Order: sequence, then C-alpha cells, then structure tokens
Amino acid sequence: MALFWQRGYADASIQALTETMGINRPSLYAAFGDKEALFLKVIEAYRLQVETGIAERFAQDLSLTQTLQGLFEDAIALYTQPVDSPRGCLLASAATAEAAQSATLRDAVGHALLSIEAQIRQGLAAKLSGAPSGCGESARRLDSMTLLAASFCYALSVRARLGVHEARLRADAPQMVRSVLAALSE
Repeated sequence: MALFWQRGYADASIQALTETMGINRPSLYAAFGDKEALFLKVIEAYRLQVETGIAERFAQDLSLTQTLQGLFEDAIALYTQPVDSPRGCLLASAATAEAAQSATLRDAVGHALLSIEAQIRQGLAAKLSGAPSGCGESARRLDSMTLLAASFCYALSVRARLGVHEARLRADAPQMVRSVLAALSE
C-alpha cells in the first residue's frame, strides 16, 4: 500500500512491488493475477481502513462540532505522516493520477470514494439524531454537510500532498467545521 501511495500506480514497478513484499514475480502473479488486481486490493483495504476510522470517530460520545474537528484532525494526521511516508490520501491521489489508466481503476477509486462519503453521511445522520436520509429539507442539509465534509477532506489531502505544513492544515480545520455546521441552517 505504501509503495502505491508514495509512487502512484504507474511508477510502482513490479520489481519494486515484489521487493517491498518480499516475494518473487511468479508469486505476485499467482497471488493477485497482475499489478492492477493488486492495486484494486490495495484500494479496498485502504477504503476499509478509512471507513473504520470514520465509524469510530462518529461513534464517540462527542458533540457534532467535536466530532467534525476530530474527523479533520484524523485526516490531517493520516495525510501528513513522517517525511518517508506517503502524504495525502491514497484515493484522492489515485482519483487524479491513476484513474486515467483504466476504466477499472477509475470505477474502483470512484466506488471507494463514494463509499467513504456514505460512511460520513451515516455518521452525520446518527449525530443529528437519525435525521431522515430519504427526502425533504433535513435530507438536503445532510447531503450538503456530507459534501462539504468530504470535500474538505479532499482539499486537506491535496494540500498535504503539495507539502503544506501540518500546523497550517490544523489551523484551517476550525473554519472547515464551521462551514459544515453552517449547512444545518441553510
């Protein structure tokens, strides 16, 4: 995962992948089929990891403001790992770079991003006392809040990938929280 995250799909060679995994080429092909199939498994593993973190964040007995602040802080911590680790979000990076490689990758990344957004929406709905997710004004507000929260996470990822310092990202998080909360009164 880290190799794909650091180098991207195109620049993660089979040689580098096998060395990182401590296996030979035939073993990689036997286990995964090909590089694309391995990357699809990485996308799925990353999606599950992120969704688990989001679910845990929203399950805490905190206010919505504290939960959103924590959601953005979790994202910042993930996106600004030490220098020798990948920066930004694997999926957000893949969405812009790797998705052009194939329709299969584009669909997998798109599905993963939508699934993560659904997890955010579910968490927001629970925090808002189970606001209906079907139709009506409360559903529209919930959709707006979800879109804003997910978009801010993508923006944090891109900025982290570009080298924006963690302290700067953390300083911006409270305004992001206020913006998401403002969607409640729209």
